[in-house]
Formats: sequence, C-alpha cells, structure tokens
Amino acid sequence: MKPNKLRTRFNTSVFAVLSTLAIFLPTPAQARKKDNKPRYSNVCEYILTRANLQNRVAEARRVADEFSTREYRYLGNHLGFSLSRTRELHDTTKRESRFVSVPSLPGDYQQSVTRQFWQANGKKYQFVNVGLKSLEAYSDRVNRTVFAQLLTHPDDDLIVYYDDSRLAVGKRLMKYRWGVHDAVLEIYKRKKPYLSENDFRTLIYLNKVSQNSDVLALLYPKTIVPAARGVSNRVALTIQISYFGDRHYFRPSVAEIVDPESMPNPKDLLPFEYRIPVDQLAAFRAAFYSRFPARYTCEMLRYASMDNQIPQSIRDRFLLTAFQKAERRGMKYVIAGADKYTERLYRRYGFQIYSPLPNGQIEEPEYVLYLRIGTPEYSEMIARLQRSAIIENQHKGRNIQ
Repeated sequence: MKPNKLRTRFNTSVFAVLSTLAIFLPTPAQARKKDNKPRYSNVCEYILTRANLQNRVAEARRVADEFSTREYRYLGNHLGFSLSRTRELHDTTKRESRFVSVPSLPGDYQQSVTRQFWQANGKKYQFVNVGLKSLEAYSDRVNRTVFAQLLTHPDDDLIVYYDDSRLAVGKRLMKYRWGVHDAVLEIYKRKKPYLSENDFRTLIYLNKVSQNSDVLALLYPKTIVPAARGVSNRVALTIQISYFGDRHYFRPSVAEIVDPESMPNPKDLLPFEYRIPVDQLAAFRAAFYSRFPARYTCEMLRYASMDNQIPQSIRDRFLLTAFQKAERRGMKYVIAGADKYTERLYRRYGFQIYSPLPNGQIEEPEYVLYLRIGTPEYSEMIARLQRSAIIENQHKGRNIQ
C-alpha cells in the first residue's frame, strides 16, 4: 500500500455475504426461536427488515466504491484528517470541501489515563489503561460520520476535525503507550536473552500498528518519580490484552465505516502468531482457530514487573482488573505465550498448555497457553483474587473491592 494512499480493505466477498443474508433471510414461518415464537411480529416487519438489509448492502457498496477513490491525509498534531478525491479523478469543476467536527460524549474516555491511585502497605501506584481501544466509541462515531458524508455528498472533499477532548486524550494515550512499551522492552532485554533482533523488531512493529488492545499499567506517582524522567521510568507493572481483528482508531477504515460489527478479517493475526515461521503458520492457525473462535479470543501479553516490592494485594487487583476487562469485552478464551518461567506463573491462575509455540528458536522452550472464561475453575480463581485484592483508596479513605 502506497504511503498516504487509502485503499479499501473490503473485498467483494464481504458484500457477497451481506447479499446472501438479504436473499436468504428466513421467512416468518422459518424464523422461530427455541420457544417456537416467530422472530418477526408480522409479515410487514419481515419485509421491512429484508428491505432495510438490502438497502444497507447497496449503500455500503456505494460508500466503499467512493472511499476507494479518496486520498487520506493526516492533519498533524491529532487534529483530524482529510479525504480528498485522488488527483487523477479531479475534474475541471471546482470542488467543495465539507468541514465536519465530531464531538466527544460523556463517558467516552473513562477507561483511558486516569487519576486512580491504589495503595497498600505504604506503597502507592497510579493505575492507567493506555490502550488505544479507549478511543473505540469516538472512532465508531467518526466512521458513521464519514459514511453519512460520503453517501450524501459524494462529490465533495471531506475534512474531519476532532474536538478538544479527543485531541488531548489522543496525545496522552500515545505518550503513555510508548512509555510503557519502552519499559517492557528494557526488561525483556535483561530477562529474555533468547529473543532475537527480529523478535524485538516485531515487538516495535506491533506497537505501531496494533491498536485493538487494552494496555494496563501501574505507575509510580509523580511525587515519587518526577515526570521529567519520562513515563518509562515510572512503570512498575504492565499487561496488555490484544483482541482479534485490526482496528484503526486514528484513521478511517472502509470495513469499519461500512459495518463496525462485521466479523474480523480472518487474515488478521494475534500478536503471538507473528513469531511463527510462515511455512508453519497456516497449519497452526487452522488447528488453533477450530478450537478458539477468533471473535471471542484475546491474548494477554507483555506481563512485566519492574518492581519486586509491589504488595501481593495490588498485584492480585491488577490481574483481577485484566481478567474482568477481557470478560466485559465478551471474550471466552484468553491466550498467553510463555517461556518456562512465566508458564508456571500463568498456570497458577488456571491457564493450561495448548501446544508448544513453533517460533523457530530452540534456546528457550515457549508455549501457547489458554484460559477459558466462565468455567467453575475460572470463577473460583476470580473469587480468590477478589478476596486478596483489597487495597486502600488514598482519596476516599476506604477499600476498593
């Protein structure tokens, strides 16, 4: 893909699926639930539902075609972006430029960088989630705005501006996210000597392009480690939860514009898959995803501790928060890659070995582990963490449970 050249990720097979759904939508007599009640209250509702789906397919096709003719330009400093017709498609007629500002709504960024402090045994840390998935609600509104504008004003260039809240949060997330990343790489260099230069290049690449994740971290307060020393020097504990399917929160994507709820692209990879040699990847994925459905599977990674003195109650609270985050996102399986040391740690929380990780290196055995959410064993593990994870809230003077 050429730089700054926005091209469609949606192919005709996606529209074929939508069209098939429209054609083969069950009749009222066929569309019955287990209780034998029809899903449609009457024939008119069935006809309207089918017509709406067919209209949606037609609209999506028009928008996808129009989107493929546009050139994306980042406005800089997180201000927004423009979608202009490519030069070869410009005619002699003067084109209009439409300016659109997308407002933030209350609650959009409640899960991003926070001022929440955890304290126990005289130790105090700031808890943050600096994953770009915090921008998901706002990004979906941007995509809906782009869809509507391209559908109703296909002849106009489009310029989308982010509001002040989105500007501030976007800058903050990128700053903290890369600070956490740098801290993790430093400890990996010391504790994972078997990682190759290519492994580290992959880790850096994934942090650039992988946006569909929550990145949880405990930071030392600025009163303990001055802000001037940088975010990476404030990091005490981290974990990342990556979800299947590429998402683009800083630029529009035709797949997300047309249908944010569409199935993930089956060619997308979870982070651990990037370390599997290409000649072994297809066979591994075929077996893996026959057991773990992509939509309901996430990966926990970059679990790294920079402070051995973190109270156990705070560590348990941190892991409890991570598991609950994955569960609230609708996940049913949690995957983790581990060496012989972290494998024992993960198994303490109910993970089981799925298979060795075929990563092409023989210096240190690595494994793919999994945890199934919702089992009695999982519930028991969560209850155990909840009993342990009682920490003092500095501001409110009471325990957080």
